[in-house]
Parts: sequence; C-alpha cells; structure tokens
Amino acid sequence: PREVDVSQIRKDLPRTFAEHSEVHRCEGEIEALLTYFAAKDPTLGYCQGMNCIAAVVVTRLRPDLALARARFAKFIGNVRGLWLAGFPLLHLGATAFEILFKKQFEDLSAFFRRCGMTE
Repeated sequence: PREVDVSQIRKDLPRTFAEHSEVHRCEGEIEALLTYFAAKDPTLGYCQGMNCIAAVVVTRLRPDLALARARFAKFIGNVRGLWLAGFPLLHLGATAFEILFKKQFEDLSAFFRRCGMTE
C-alpha cells in the first residue's frame, strides 16, 4: 500500500471506537485488513470511515479473518463510490434520499421549501 494510506490508517485506528476495548484489542487485525485492502485497490486506497467498517467486521467475525476480509471487500466494493473522486454514490444517495423524504414527509418537506432550506 501507499505510505500515505498506512500513515492515515495508523492515525485513525487509535480513535476508532476508542471507548470499546474489544476494538482496541483487535487493532492489529483491523490494520492488517485495511492495509491489505488499500494495496489490493490502489485506485481507492484507504479513506477515512473505512476504519469503522473494518472494526465492526473484524470484531464480529473474529477469529475468521479470511471471512472478515471477504465481507469487508464485498461491502466496500458495493459502496466504493462514496469515496471515489467526485463522490458519485454520495450524489446518487442524496438524490434518492431527497425523493423519499419528499414522499414520506410531505409536510416537513414543504416547510423546508418555504424556509428556503431546499429547492
């Protein structure tokens, strides 16, 4: 992996669910998973936020780290557009949220429009 990815992973890990000792005990496995993934997908590399996902996957699937790696890769593969340049999945998700919000919360949506908070 790129040095910048490894450096950022090492900065993020100590503050990843810091109040949960189980996550702290698994830091080595979480770091290994994140650095493996960053090397495997250099276009994406490591991005902040992945540490939280990796922590949940590793702590729940431990000691089966091969399964944790596979599940993490599948999940990130499905949402990698949240971190890619231009954030394509974020924009798609925001549009879908806006449509659902208008449909499910018509009164609140109308209020927000009157206040100039939405289009």
